[in-house]
Amino acid sequence: MHGSLQNVTGSTYVHDRSAGANVALSRSFGERWRLRASYDRDRDQYRLSSAQYSSVSNGISVAVVHPLAELTASRNIRDGLTFQADPRLQFVPPDQGGLLLGAFPGTLVVPTSANWSSVALSFHPVPKFTGRVGWLNSRQQLQGAVSNYYTEWEVSAGYKFRSITVDAGYVAHDQNFAVDMFKRNRFFFRVVREFTVF
Repeated sequence: MHGSLQNVTGSTYVHDRSAGANVALSRSFGERWRLRASYDRDRDQYRLSSAQYSSVSNGISVAVVHPLAELTASRNIRDGLTFQADPRLQFVPPDQGGLLLGAFPGTLVVPTSANWSSVALSFHPVPKFTGRVGWLNSRQQLQGAVSNYYTEWEVSAGYKFRSITVDAGYVAHDQNFAVDMFKRNRFFFRVVREFTVF
């Protein structure tokens, strides 16, 4: 279980309180297989002026583990209310913003929702070698309309030689903000050296 308390003071005072809990289960099958599952629930409460709002998120994760491979999948959903700046004020010069705050609120409370899904597979066919394939998808909605849609694929492999690990891979990003789309592809290569400090 966990929780937090935060107060934000500025032109708008926001009181933020959150709490959550996690439950995890694990079960072995045979001598080499293991199944893990977990459930998370978080609740955020906001108080803006005299009104109170809240959002709730739920997440589940499942993993199948074998000495030669591990497959994990997760799903998270959040629904509730959030804050955003009034778009009518974003192009107003700072010296004129104070004059318009009486007519328009500086902060709007709007319904929002988001969900994330991911699947990852890692495998170790031979000692010191690890291959990875991962997929991530997220969708955010603001006032019922999709405002951010994101998908990511990653394929990579690594080999450990003594205290040095060499990694290489490819990542593809696809993002849609409802008003524009962005595609990014990148290859990476890295060498990691481990040190023992204590």
